[in-house]
Amino acid sequence: MIRRFFNRAHLAAASGLLVLSANGFAQVAPGASVLFNNLAIERPEAGCTTGLAGFREHVHPILRANCSRCHDSQGPGAPHSVADLTESYKRTLVYQNFNNVPGSFFVKKGGNMHCLTVPDIGFNCETDEAMLATAVNAWWNAGEKTCAPAGRFFTAVQQIPVDLPSRAAGFTKMRWHLRSIGSQFDGVWFEIEVQRFAERTEDHPGAYLFRRPRLIATGRTGVRVSSIRLLLNGLNTPQASSFVPVNATVSRAAGENPQDPVWKTPVLSTKSIILIEDKGAADTIAIAFGDLAAATTAVSCKKLPQWQSDVLSVAEARSCFSCHAGGSSEEPGISPARDRFPMTGTADELCQRMLSYAVQGNPTDTPLIEIAVKGALSHPVVFTSPGEALPAWTNWIRSERE
Repeated sequence: MIRRFFNRAHLAAASGLLVLSANGFAQVAPGASVLFNNLAIERPEAGCTTGLAGFREHVHPILRANCSRCHDSQGPGAPHSVADLTESYKRTLVYQNFNNVPGSFFVKKGGNMHCLTVPDIGFNCETDEAMLATAVNAWWNAGEKTCAPAGRFFTAVQQIPVDLPSRAAGFTKMRWHLRSIGSQFDGVWFEIEVQRFAERTEDHPGAYLFRRPRLIATGRTGVRVSSIRLLLNGLNTPQASSFVPVNATVSRAAGENPQDPVWKTPVLSTKSIILIEDKGAADTIAIAFGDLAAATTAVSCKKLPQWQSDVLSVAEARSCFSCHAGGSSEEPGISPARDRFPMTGTADELCQRMLSYAVQGNPTDTPLIEIAVKGALSHPVVFTSPGEALPAWTNWIRSERE
């Protein structure tokens, strides 16, 4: 099943913080797992030149003449009508559904005369649905239809549990078996933790916080994964992009059991995503992957001597084995450290295990550095300064990628 989606991002307040939500019309059907091809926000920053040309001729003049009073760079609305052509093109793309132009958010919202209702600004913007649909179809035919879209894999849809723990009470786990995407992913699971970050009030909607995305390969092979996004009620939220930098290969986890309370596999990102509650108890989540493929090779260390001199020596000096077990003294370790990241085994095995937390993105932003050196995810800060490990650890990571 192939579709083109449009997206909408809202900025709202919850518990005093600015958070993001999605809303719109197109949805992934419950239970569906699909590979499809649009997500216009993923296009290159400069955009598709033919699509940009069609937009310049047919849509941008309308936005500037009819919408910029509220939708210029100063707001109060989303700045999709700015004078900068490329910026306006990029921002306007996320509101389109080129498979159903009359039903798209851009046409429906832009044509409902909502400009008359803006407090203290209300005016007649002189747009209607027919006018905007004509402009968007002309834009499509003038060049947007030649723009190459980006492929995406999607999981099945799950309802967000209604009995989520509160912000102070912890998290619950949501899991997807990825065999619904393809038989090659039998034994591969995706997990993420979620809590109710803010309760709904008369003044504000509720909000969810998602963290610790994790991929578990318990089957015959490992998995390569990149560009993880969350879809609230089937819709892409391009501004909630904390997991997009993920680009990792997760090796097969021997002996792992998806029902175990703790899985000894890498957290793919230490970042979190906050989304505003949209439909309350009916809210659903699906996971989008920019790439998802069986890994032909496992994560392996190529620079073991460098790791031993620059990484292992520091870990020993900072007594990491006292919590995580192992080492020359065969420390027993303590829970939960030894369960989440055991440092037992041979030097090569431990090097591979550490490297599995450092295989994606900028070396300084990988979970290995964020957790062990910077104290992310509530890890104790055991380094007196980052200079004890940096840049030696990031130099090792870069060497492994050569």
